Amino acid sequence: FTKPDFPRVYAFNLATGKPLWTADFPAQRILLAVGSSLFVAETEDHMHVLDLKTGAHAANQTPFAEAATSGDTLYTASRNAVWWVPLTGPNRTPLWHGVTTIARPFQPVVTAATVYVYGATKSSILDNTIGLAALYAFDAKTGLQRWKWEVKSRNDDFTPQGLVADDSHAYLWLLDTSHN
Repeated sequence: FTKPDFPRVYAFNLATGKPLWTADFPAQRILLAVGSSLFVAETEDHMHVLDLKTGAHAANQTPFAEAATSGDTLYTASRNAVWWVPLTGPNRTPLWHGVTTIARPFQPVVTAATVYVYGATKSSILDNTIGLAALYAFDAKTGLQRWKWEVKSRNDDFTPQGLVADDSHAYLWLLDTSHN
C-alpha cells in the first residue's frame, strides 16, 4: 500500500504483518501486480515497475495512467497515448505507442486483435472526466490506429462511464452531464 502523507510503497508478509520492504519515491497509487512485477504510478504519466519480492526497481519512466493486460502484454493509456509493454523478460520498455486526443483516459479494453482506448478529449480540474468523448481502436500487435470516433462541436459535456468490447462490437456508455 502507499501512505498519503509520506509517499512510500510498503510490502507486508500477510501471515505475520511484518514489513518485507519499502520503496521510497512519490507514489500516487498502486496500479497492478502481474507475475513478479508491481506497477506503481508516480504521476499520471510516470510509472515505476518494482520487483514484488524485493521492491527493487525493475524499470522506470514508462507512461501509465490506466492499464489492461492480455497474456504477457500490458496495454497502458496515458494522456494522448496508448502503449504496449511486455510483462515478461528483462525489457519493460514500450514496444509501440499510438497517439490519441484523449486528455483523461480510462482503462483500455483488449480483445484478441484490438486495443480500445476511450476517455475525454478535454478535462475538468474538478473531476478530470468532463469533456468531449473519444474512442480509438489500435491493432494489438503493431499499434497501428484502425479507426477513431470523437464527439465534436457539441455544447454537451460527456463523462465516459464504461466500455465493453468483443471481437466484433464495441459498446461505449457516455453520460451527458450538461443537463441539456
